[in-house]
Amino acid sequence: TINGLIHVLGNRLDYDEWVHKYGAHGWGYADVLPYFRKLENNTDHRLVAQNPGYHGTTGPISIVSDPNPAPLLVRFQKVYNDLGYETLDINGAKQLGTAFTQMTVKDGYRCGTGNGYLSPNKHPSNLKVLTQAFVTRIRFAHKDGEISATGVEFIRRDTKFKVNANIEVILSAGVFNSPQILMLSGVGPKSHLQSHGIPVVKDLPVGNNLQDHPKVVFQTVIKDQDAQPRDPELVIPQLYEFASKRRGPLASYSCLYTFFNTKSNAITQWPNIVLADFVQKMKNNLTEICAKYGERMDEWKQYYRPYLGKYYLRTDANLRKPRSFGTVRLASADPFAKPLIDPNFFDVQQDFNDLVEAAKFTLYLLQESPIAKYIEFNHNPIPGCSLCPDRPMYACDSYVRCYIRLNGEKELHPVGTCRMGAVERPDVVVDPTLKVKGVCRLRVCDASVMPTVMNGNSNTPSIMVGEKCADLIKKDLYSKKVMSSGDDDLKTPLKRLDMNFKKHVFVTDLPALAIPLWKDIPLFDWDYKTVPQKYGLALKEPGVFGERRGKVIGGTSTINGLIHVLGNRLDYDEWVHKYGAHGWGYADVLPYFRKLENNTDHRLVAQNPGYHGTTGPISIVSDPNPAPLLVRFQKVYNDLGYETLDINGAKQLGTAFTQMTVKDGYRCGTGNGYLSPNKHPSNLKVLTQAFVTRIRFAHKDGEISATGVEFIRRDTKFKVNANIEVILSAGVFNSPQILMLSGVGPKSHLQSHGIPVVKDLPVGNNLQDHPKVVFQTVIKDQDAQPRDPELVIPQLYEFASKRRGPLASYSCLYTFFNTKSNAITQWPNIVLADFVQKMKNNLTEICAKYGERMDEWKQYYRPYLGKYYLRTDANLRKPRSFGTVRLASADPFAKPLIDPNFFDVQQDFNDLVEAAKFTLYLLQESPIAKYIEFNHNPIPGCSLCPDRPMYACDSYVRCYIRLNGEKELHPVGTCRMGAVERPDVVVDPTLKVKGVCRLRVCDASVMPTVMNGNSNTPSIMVGEKCADLIKKDLYSKKVMSSGDDDLKTPLKRLVF
Repeated sequence: TINGLIHVLGNRLDYDEWVHKYGAHGWGYADVLPYFRKLENNTDHRLVAQNPGYHGTTGPISIVSDPNPAPLLVRFQKVYNDLGYETLDINGAKQLGTAFTQMTVKDGYRCGTGNGYLSPNKHPSNLKVLTQAFVTRIRFAHKDGEISATGVEFIRRDTKFKVNANIEVILSAGVFNSPQILMLSGVGPKSHLQSHGIPVVKDLPVGNNLQDHPKVVFQTVIKDQDAQPRDPELVIPQLYEFASKRRGPLASYSCLYTFFNTKSNAITQWPNIVLADFVQKMKNNLTEICAKYGERMDEWKQYYRPYLGKYYLRTDANLRKPRSFGTVRLASADPFAKPLIDPNFFDVQQDFNDLVEAAKFTLYLLQESPIAKYIEFNHNPIPGCSLCPDRPMYACDSYVRCYIRLNGEKELHPVGTCRMGAVERPDVVVDPTLKVKGVCRLRVCDASVMPTVMNGNSNTPSIMVGEKCADLIKKDLYSKKVMSSGDDDLKTPLKRLDMNFKKHVFVTDLPALAIPLWKDIPLFDWDYKTVPQKYGLALKEPGVFGERRGKVIGGTSTINGLIHVLGNRLDYDEWVHKYGAHGWGYADVLPYFRKLENNTDHRLVAQNPGYHGTTGPISIVSDPNPAPLLVRFQKVYNDLGYETLDINGAKQLGTAFTQMTVKDGYRCGTGNGYLSPNKHPSNLKVLTQAFVTRIRFAHKDGEISATGVEFIRRDTKFKVNANIEVILSAGVFNSPQILMLSGVGPKSHLQSHGIPVVKDLPVGNNLQDHPKVVFQTVIKDQDAQPRDPELVIPQLYEFASKRRGPLASYSCLYTFFNTKSNAITQWPNIVLADFVQKMKNNLTEICAKYGERMDEWKQYYRPYLGKYYLRTDANLRKPRSFGTVRLASADPFAKPLIDPNFFDVQQDFNDLVEAAKFTLYLLQESPIAKYIEFNHNPIPGCSLCPDRPMYACDSYVRCYIRLNGEKELHPVGTCRMGAVERPDVVVDPTLKVKGVCRLRVCDASVMPTVMNGNSNTPSIMVGEKCADLIKKDLYSKKVMSSGDDDLKTPLKRLVF
């Protein structure tokens, strides 16, 4: 599921050697070829027809050829042809030659054993797959001098299980874990087991004979960068091309294999080297590229600087017939301890010599063959090695040997740790039927049984072992020996072959196959955290909450929750009347909300005229199929007097299924809504991976003016001047951080970090967000719930082909109401957000966020395991408390100190307690209660009142929030906008920084207070209005009289 997809079976002589040298009878090439054909569904009909007898076309594993090989590799293949290496089918009659490799791919998706054989499970009556089950050992019994495997022990969801096998145990945990499990169970080298205090069941050479392919990699920049195939990236255009047409960089890639011989290799048609050629693109960050290196990091960065962001030819020289063997050993008797893996490369000196010869030949090709005219060969030596002054690199033996010693790599084709062969051999673990020597009812069925590594890639040969193993099992089940055992059940063996709990057990932790679509990608998050707060005290880091911030084009709109709620009209009117942010009242901002919207719910638009737009860049959709339980819950709210309405329309007090920022099933944010593709390349340049460190200022005639910015990109510092103005749009945390690093902020705070003060302003003050408390209740009718979104093939296929299913939408019900302290009814201060979700199946994962009382939390959540539940969030939407953002140091790479300062005003806490009580009342006493299984147990650390229900127990609800409260991700306000005479204001209503010329802030940090909505769409509104303010200034008489003739065409100079 995570391999390189390359489909190369190995040489026919590899398998014949297994028979003749190791006694693995029945595993010669003539024996295994039928199983290779059986597993193949080879879609290249031309290749199949040209090589009759070598391929299958009806198997479960789809095999495809590269439809569009990279042009440079086509040229390279011609070079190999001219050197005498013919183009052929390397999985056919002979292997010595060159070919573009086939891949295990189906309809653009990788095709492995998971989706090829098990998804969906076609045999539910006799195959039970247990995921998240961690096998700890095999159990044995001793009787009449025989050792027999009786079953296995495993841990699943923090519970230990023992399962008996009626027929036999089949171990298929792979090259590293199969020997580990055997040794943990007492089957392995006697002295090694005793050293870990493991009782010896059977002394066998388990874990010996590990083999893999060592290699050396060379990289050369390609001259014609524009002619290269696009690099695969998880970006919207490529995802769309893949989803709609099953093609593009995400659906295939080119790999050219060429087999040849070194001088030491005696059999020409059994080559011992393969050169693998690829076209790839280097990352743009030297620190990432060189992260694997230790010493001489700066030298490595200089070596790789010419490669930055460029396409390059990568050539791997692989040793395919190594003579050296390694081991797998236990680190301890703890089954969770990772095994000790020692491939023991180059234990036989000839292996190293052969790889040196292959490396020299590779360098010769890159420097002297016709391919050299297409590449820019790097003649510099790698750090730590020296070139020969009197000969070319490919002829410098000392340099090549040094290169491999310092920079050699390995393939990922391990085999052999439970070697198969004749039982009389002392180095054998399993016999040719894959049964463990001297142990009854136990087989090993994976790549660990291979006597030696084959001259191919191990994936398909491993599947072949599985196919042949299945036939061996079936053969035994039908044999007279088994039929005479007295087990009547075996008279219908095929029905019992793959087991239920009373027969065989197949235990696995099967990983999911995924291409991220609109789901969140943690890689793209800045991973900020708050300083400790006054609640959430049960967390592992008490009171510390994560702050999701997008590290990607489109910012947090690319990783947020998609909910489209604009806020209350009175939120915006307060910005004007209380804070002096004239021009930002509801009547002023509504046109910008309409301008950005492309609302696809025509019924809702028609019913609420004047409140929605239909031609904007941000697609807005309604939930096509709300979760049935939430529809019932909405009816409960209706019966309580909360009408169903458009919460983005004339009024907000009521209930509605939220709309989402989604287009064709994909999330729609500012990245793909406005910037992808870039429609204005002549006046908009987007620099990615550019880390701004400070704004630069000039002082003239008593005025402070922003003159440009400094940033770091690809380890290089840049200074850029601004002709008109600097627009800061780094978000609620980073905009104040950059201002303070630049000297604009609270004077005493800047001085404490040694930062020269440019302007003393309350930057970083007035941070606000929505605190909340979450309740979870298991749903009674589990079968009637919508499918949970998972990145699995059926859902990916449904999404890609029809743009629907769990990956394309989800249901969220919002209901606004008031607590007693809220004076204005139509400006509600609470929202209840309801979702249907599915709990994970692992208590350790569920409770990972908690610190103390972990075992008690696991007991509390045990009834939820793997079940659908109703989640109700009670959100405080009009908090009175304000927090801060401060610098941790003067280092721009240090994360800012974020303190929301929740519940600084006691009434905030009281309001959330009231909302929590109302929520608990609904869950316990309203008609929704009959659909859920309410958890009447208190959370760890809190006590119930003995004389009243949970919703009426004030002390419990307060304790619940203090220990288990959470927060939303809607921060605003750290560069507050308002009247310039106010001491708490940073920017004026045109978003210009007070007392500083040529500098604006344009993001959610300017909002005077947090709105009664979700911050994403209001942030986009700020951007739309900011653009108009900039254009207005450019056209104004004040700007036009500045004498800058360039400003007579201001639109061309707007963004630079």
